[in-house]
Amino acid sequence: MSIIPDYIQQVSRKLVVSTSDGNVEDIDISRKSTLLHLISVVGIVTLVIMGTISFLNGYYDIFILDSIVTLILFSTSIFLKRTKKYEIAAIITVSSIGALTLYNFITGGDNDSGYLWSFTYPLFCFFLLGSKKGKYGAIIFFTPLFIYLIINPVFPDLIVYPKNFSIKMIGALIVITVFTYLMEVTRENSHKKLLDKNIKLNSAVNELQKTEEKLREAGERLESRVEERTKQLVKVNNDLLKEIEERKQAEADRERMESHLLRVQKMEAVGTLAGGVAHDLNNILAGIVGYPDLILMDLDENSPIRKPVLTIKKSGEKAAAIVDDLLTLSRRNVSVKEIILIEDVIQDYLESPEYERLTAFHPGVELTTRLNNSSVTIEGSPVHISKTIMNLVSNAAEAMPDGGKIIISTETIDITDSSREHIGLNNGRYIKLEISDTGEGISDTDIKRIFEPFFSKKVMGRSGTGLGMAVVWGTVKDHDGIIDVKSELGKGTTFTIYFPASAEIKRPVSKQELYSIHKHLSGKGESILIVDDLEEQREVASDMLKMLGYKTESVSDGEKAVEYLKSSSADLVLLDMIMSTGMDGLDTYEVIKKFKPDQKIIITSGYSETDRVRECIAMGACSYIKKPFNLEKIGMAVKEALT
Repeated sequence: MSIIPDYIQQVSRKLVVSTSDGNVEDIDISRKSTLLHLISVVGIVTLVIMGTISFLNGYYDIFILDSIVTLILFSTSIFLKRTKKYEIAAIITVSSIGALTLYNFITGGDNDSGYLWSFTYPLFCFFLLGSKKGKYGAIIFFTPLFIYLIINPVFPDLIVYPKNFSIKMIGALIVITVFTYLMEVTRENSHKKLLDKNIKLNSAVNELQKTEEKLREAGERLESRVEERTKQLVKVNNDLLKEIEERKQAEADRERMESHLLRVQKMEAVGTLAGGVAHDLNNILAGIVGYPDLILMDLDENSPIRKPVLTIKKSGEKAAAIVDDLLTLSRRNVSVKEIILIEDVIQDYLESPEYERLTAFHPGVELTTRLNNSSVTIEGSPVHISKTIMNLVSNAAEAMPDGGKIIISTETIDITDSSREHIGLNNGRYIKLEISDTGEGISDTDIKRIFEPFFSKKVMGRSGTGLGMAVVWGTVKDHDGIIDVKSELGKGTTFTIYFPASAEIKRPVSKQELYSIHKHLSGKGESILIVDDLEEQREVASDMLKMLGYKTESVSDGEKAVEYLKSSSADLVLLDMIMSTGMDGLDTYEVIKKFKPDQKIIITSGYSETDRVRECIAMGACSYIKKPFNLEKIGMAVKEALT
């Protein structure tokens, strides 16, 4: 803060302005410049009025002279404004006014009143030029005027003043001139005294400024030392904060590692559970999935039990899909794909018992569809996609406890470089499936976790297991798709899924086509050895293969299979990978390869494809088919292996 009072500095700046060359410019010049401009303006207005009157009264010479002086005053005012040369402008102004006044005095002016203007001249002279220069200007002006009054010559067009008037006029002009001179001298002396005081004040201000500068320098040195110490403290503080942050980061990393380890352990537990039930359930489901195909081939198109058999088949496929859902949490597991219309899958779901139960639980929910009418298909698993739709619709309904709207829409879109959005799709054609609701919405925190296994906002064990959205994510990824979710609290949620479109067309399979498929896949009496530890599984496979025209033999374990092949031959071996006793499929295959290296083998399993299955394929196994399988699936695998 400055130690010089502000008001002293303001007074100093008003009285003296220091220029770059060190001279002092008196602010009186500014006052005189303002006065000169004011006199010019008043003079111009007055001369215009008086010139007009003179013109009307027939005094044309005075009118011309008034006009000339008016022009001079106007030009001088502009000259002063642009050049700031006051002395030249003041001399021109005083000279022009003096010439006009002297002319009016000698000629009498308008109606012999010209002498009156001579009384104004001393004011202009001293106020504009100052006491010294004004004194010379007054002498120059009044010398011819006084001579004229004393001599009083008689000339044409000149006014003659009486003797007594001349004496009074000279006295009055002297009084006015002396009074004006003394007034200007007094003002200048006062101004000089004020200027001297200002110089002293300015000197004191300079001393104060020097003192202030010393204080400022001392303050800067102090600030520099404080800043240096502050930097040291900041560095120490930053090092401390960095250490604290590193410890927090280490703690956060440890917590993330623990969380990741817990998640891995959870997934391993789920994988162990899934692996344990998959084999048994898929073997149990073999008959439910396989026998309906055999039954349907013997049923008439209008048979009343045809629909129940189809329902049994679909139920078996859905049960198998549930097992696949568990496996999906630890690895991708959509191994069976076919050409499907998503619109058909949606329609099948809307006619399913699951949807009927949903509408019964949520009567206030209104579902509408806006389905694409094109025949564009995708390649995928209808059971998995149906379950995806069911999970999303179920979640949408539960997000609207007081009722609301659900909209399911499909659309065919073409993605190009110019139309590609943030979702990261490659160029090509896609089926866009969108399911939106007007429910409660999902918070920003929860939306980042909705696809995590076992994350659920529902009541575990009653309305949710925490696996539904994880299965949705896995299913979309298994179908090479992209899923995007947008939500706003209180307004609703929209799930958008993009599936790559297929070039093939979906057609319904009739009974005649089933017979055609059967004929195409039929064998010519080739012998097939079925190796499986479950009797019902051997029976299902045997019945299917016999229906296709093959001869079958079956054994319950790997050792018996080896014994059989040592004494007999088989065109193909249908070998189960996992058996409850003895050797598994890989061990059995390795033994068979030693004495029958060209033996054709198909590997089957209720599990997903494992490393041991892939090892069998690498050793020469024809193919791998996952249980439960239907007539077409096993028929195609056998046909390909034998040909």
